[in-house]
Amino acid sequence: MSSVQRPPDEEHLPLCLRDLGEAVDLFQQVAADRLGLNRTDLGVLSLLDARGPLTPGQLAEATGLTTGAVTGVADRLEKAGYVRREPDPDDRRRVIVTLLRDRLDRILRLHEPLHQALHALDSRLAPAEKRLVAGYIKEAAAAFLSESRRLRGAAAQAAAGPAGDGREVTVALDGATRGWLEFSAGAARVQLRANAPAGSLLAARFDGKPPKVTARDGHVTIAYARFGAFGWGKQGAQVSLSAAVPWELELRGGVAKLDADLRGLDLRSLEIRGGAHAVAVTLPPPTGVVLVRLTGGASDVSFRRPPGTAARLRVAGGAASLVFDSQRLGAVGGTVVLESPGGAEAADRYEIELLGGAAGLEVTAR
Repeated sequence: MSSVQRPPDEEHLPLCLRDLGEAVDLFQQVAADRLGLNRTDLGVLSLLDARGPLTPGQLAEATGLTTGAVTGVADRLEKAGYVRREPDPDDRRRVIVTLLRDRLDRILRLHEPLHQALHALDSRLAPAEKRLVAGYIKEAAAAFLSESRRLRGAAAQAAAGPAGDGREVTVALDGATRGWLEFSAGAARVQLRANAPAGSLLAARFDGKPPKVTARDGHVTIAYARFGAFGWGKQGAQVSLSAAVPWELELRGGVAKLDADLRGLDLRSLEIRGGAHAVAVTLPPPTGVVLVRLTGGASDVSFRRPPGTAARLRVAGGAASLVFDSQRLGAVGGTVVLESPGGAEAADRYEIELLGGAAGLEVTAR
């Protein structure tokens, strides 16, 4: 914070913009909490409301999210009944995300007092004053967009890469308000913790041949080269994440031997694609509905959540040796759905999905 005395508001419009931005951020967070969504989900709904149906690529460009993160958002919103995904009529190879407006009543009611207050403010301005204010806001918005593009380009050019021999990597927090960690091509012997050094978004140390690490706008991608059948045994990663921002975690290409102690992390989603073996995850208290999804089959997997945390488990494709809290099941076929008391209605809960079958799955609260 600056020690210089702040001038009157009418003489320092950039500071007024900052105050407005902080107030908007606070309202969006509180509104999202009330709706059982996260801010990213609510922002995507607002974007679809303003622009109409968009492809995942267009949503990624407009929000700064990765296409993988957009897929996770669309999954959550479709499951909650807010959007529908369907083929693009102009190009059947593409998918578009469409807002289902008949489900927006609750959101509109929540925003109605704010809209009334803003309309009352608008009515007090003369036409010339409105044109002046609108012009300033439009030019300020253009400046923010221009600077966002510049920073994105600079980040892409100076993407975080291995320092020295590539075995240790640190990504600065650098003003990031959220984090995404993506293993894009499989991983083995991965340890995740919520203890990144102060000022760091992520710190990592790698065993064996180091992967390629890139970072942009809070999104960190770790990409291993392809290995033969025995190459993974020499690999390993110890990754520390900042507890100062919310995180979405995605491991694509499968993972073997994952040890994730996420206590202290603000976890918004966890997705493993391509199969999972020997996975142990200690979950933090959830904020809103947090999706944990594994696709491609799983074996020897355990999820531990804090006592009293609500959870709902869905296993599609059958299961063998399944433990959910005090319930123990042997071999079951088809789709299995289990939940803790009140698990489907709790505002803060885990939705855990395993698609492709599971053997040796344990979900407990302790």
